[in-house]
Amino acid sequence: MIRDRSNQVSRKKYLNVYAQLKKYLSNEPKILTPKSAGLKNWDAIAPTIEVAFFPLYEINREELELLIKTAVYVPSKNAKKSMFRIDTHGMVFV
Repeated sequence: MIRDRSNQVSRKKYLNVYAQLKKYLSNEPKILTPKSAGLKNWDAIAPTIEVAFFPLYEINREELELLIKTAVYVPSKNAKKSMFRIDTHGMVFV
C-alpha cells in the first residue's frame, strides 16, 4: 500500500487498513522508501511517499479484500453497485 505522510486522507486509510489487518499480522508493517521498495523511477516520486507492506498469515485473498474494503471504501449514496477495486488501494501478493 502506498502512503503519503503529507496527506491526511492517505494517513487515515493506512491506519484503517492497519486496524482491520492487525489480528492477521505476522509482524508489524514494514514501511519503506520507494527506492528501498525497488520501485522504478523512485527519484521522481515525492519524498513524502512510503510503501507499506503488511506481512499476514492465515487469511485468504477473499477475506483480505473484504477487510481492506471495509477499511477504505465509502460507497456513493446513490450507488447501485459496489465500485470497490482493490488495485486503487494497493497490491495483494499471496
